[in-house]
Amino acid sequence: PEHGFKRLAPGRTVKLRYAYTITCDEVVKDEEGNVVELRCTYDKESLGKRPPKKVAVVHWADAEGSVPLHVRLYDRLFADPRPEEKADFMEALNPNSLEVVEGARCEPCVSELWSPSEDGEAEPIRAQFERCGYFVL
Repeated sequence: PEHGFKRLAPGRTVKLRYAYTITCDEVVKDEEGNVVELRCTYDKESLGKRPPKKVAVVHWADAEGSVPLHVRLYDRLFADPRPEEKADFMEALNPNSLEVVEGARCEPCVSELWSPSEDGEAEPIRAQFERCGYFVL
């Protein structure tokens, strides 16, 4: 792995988010060279404990099974820390306070959070997730 790489790799240890610390012992590939299985060992004493500083905390997101969604990423509304000192507060606005992301992906179970209304349109919901970039509307 490249310098600074802190992900699961052969011989590397990571903390699975809300789970155990695991070490990748073997990567199993099919005839075409595609990874089909990771054989890992886990530290049964690591559940609920902080990993060592050099161990990354990771989670899994399946790209093939994911579904598309529309994401709005919000940042600070004001670029100036003292917007009240401006003659016109509009001058203090952060032009990057809203980023709209098309083509974001999420796990299919997240789509179960909303259901179509009587006219067939999905009722929008608002959710705040733990990591930047993992949202659904």
